[in-house]
Amino acid sequence: MTRERIPQIEPKASASSATRPGRASSSTISTRIATLHSAVVAVPRAASPLQLEDWILAAWVALAAPALFQAQGGGGLLAPSRPIDGLLWLVGVVGAAVCLVTRSPDQEIPARPLTTGIPSMVAFGMFLVGVGACMALGIPTWVGVAPTVAAAGFMFVYPMQLPGIPTEPPVLKDGTRRALVVPYCLTTGSILYGAIGAIFGSPNLIRQVFISVAGSTPAFIPVLIVSGMGMVAGVAMVYAVLVYYPRQIVRPETGRILWIARFAVFLIGLVFGMGILSALGM
Repeated sequence: MTRERIPQIEPKASASSATRPGRASSSTISTRIATLHSAVVAVPRAASPLQLEDWILAAWVALAAPALFQAQGGGGLLAPSRPIDGLLWLVGVVGAAVCLVTRSPDQEIPARPLTTGIPSMVAFGMFLVGVGACMALGIPTWVGVAPTVAAAGFMFVYPMQLPGIPTEPPVLKDGTRRALVVPYCLTTGSILYGAIGAIFGSPNLIRQVFISVAGSTPAFIPVLIVSGMGMVAGVAMVYAVLVYYPRQIVRPETGRILWIARFAVFLIGLVFGMGILSALGM
C-alpha cells in the first residue's frame, strides 16, 4: 500500500500584510526617499530669494566702491581721470550688450524686442554708462556708445528676416549670461557715489546736515524724513535701470517681495559704504 503525498498549500499573503509598515517594496522606498529629498532641497530655494549676485553687489557698494571713490580722489559723477571706474563701466556695457542680443536656451524669442519696456530701458542705461565711461577714460565717445548701437541695431534688424542676417538671437548658457551682466550691475556703486559727490560734495556732508538739523531744530525732522525718502527713491531708480532691468533680461523673475528684499540688501550695503566714507572724513 502506497502512501499518497498530500500537496501542501502555502499561505497567501493577506492584503493587510502587504501594506503593513516595514513590508514596502524597494521601489516604493526609493520613490519616497526621492520625494523627501526633493522637498528638502526645495525649501531653501523658496525661503532664500537672494542670489550670489545680490551678495556680490551689496559687498561691492559697501566696501569696494567706497575704496575706489576715495582712491580716485572723490569728485562728481562726470569727473575726469577716473580710469578704474571708466574701465569697469566700459566692460559692463560690453557684457550687457552681449546679454541683450542673446537668450538662454529656455527663453522665448521676442517678436519685437525693442518695442517692449525692459530691453529699451537696458539700452538707455547702457548708452548713459557708455558715455560716462568715455568721459572717465578720456577716450572718444563713440567707443562707449558703439556696443549699445550695435546691440540695438541687431535687435531691430533680426525680426525682419533679412537674408544674410541671423533671424533669432544666439543662445548662451544661463550661467554665462549671469556672469556677463555682473560688471554692469556693479557700476551702480561708482555711479551713486559719484552722484552723491556731485550733489552734496561728500557723504560726510549728508551725515553732518542730518545730525545738525535734527539736533538743533527738531521741527525739521519730518522734512529730513521726506528728504531721506526722496534719496531712497532716487537710489531705487538707479537700481531699477542698472540692476533690475538687466537681470530681467538674463533671467525673468516676478514677485515684488523678492525684489524689495534684494533692494533692501543693496541699500544696507550702500548706507554702510557711506558710513565708511563719513568716518574717513570724505
